[in-house]
Amino acid sequence: MQKNRKDQESTNGLVLLLIKQSRLLRDLPESVNVQDDLIEKAKILDNFYIPSRYPNSHPEGAPFEHYGPIHSEEAIKYAREIVEFVRSQMAKSRRSD
Repeated sequence: MQKNRKDQESTNGLVLLLIKQSRLLRDLPESVNVQDDLIEKAKILDNFYIPSRYPNSHPEGAPFEHYGPIHSEEAIKYAREIVEFVRSQMAKSRRSD
């Protein structure tokens, strides 16, 4: 996968790759059938990555003040669906080897 400058963040000389879950799903080979709704769910998870970690990512308040049980439950549910999808694809791959 080609690295894009906007997908990188430099911290004290270290480069951290900011990989979007939705991009990872979209970049899978065409032989892997990824449903559009799974990509949409991954986009929701993408939106949590930066704002939930950095104190200055919201105009006001700390990150924990912007997320509650509904956000958490939704994110966990979507993450589980993505993990299950990946596991099923890995199992298919192992069977075909």
